[in-house]
Amino acid sequence: MNELPQAFKELFKEEDCYIIKRDVAKKCGIKAALVYAYIEKENKEGNLVYSLKDIFELSYKQLTRIKKVLLENNLIIISKITPTEKRQLLKENNYGKGNGEHYCTWCGYKSFVLHEHHYPIPKHKGGTDTVSICPNCHYQYHIFDEKYYINYKLEV
Repeated sequence: MNELPQAFKELFKEEDCYIIKRDVAKKCGIKAALVYAYIEKENKEGNLVYSLKDIFELSYKQLTRIKKVLLENNLIIISKITPTEKRQLLKENNYGKGNGEHYCTWCGYKSFVLHEHHYPIPKHKGGTDTVSICPNCHYQYHIFDEKYYINYKLEV
């Protein structure tokens, strides 16, 4: 039997519990059922899930496989996030004051290093306008690619 990653074990130590549906576990496997349960819980609490990359200790390959299985079984809906939505999310970041001499355009963090980022149109699509953002916002900007929803139209 495969050992569950530490992040999954942590889910059961928290005060809140994740309800794993037996049907999802049978169809998709226990790891996919845990990811499904996490998305479902966050959606019910009114939170959108923007990234699964930092939440679970899964490789990119495992995460891709889990997303594929959940999509094939019509259990989740994934939609792309627009650059404007990404910026709005990052404006809400609160990384503290920081020590640097440069201010991030988006979150206001004082950083020693700022990244010039093509926004709102990426460089590969012909964008010429840039913004100066801190490494935190730059990292998060590239991680926020998709929104995950539970497909409630399908009864599990």
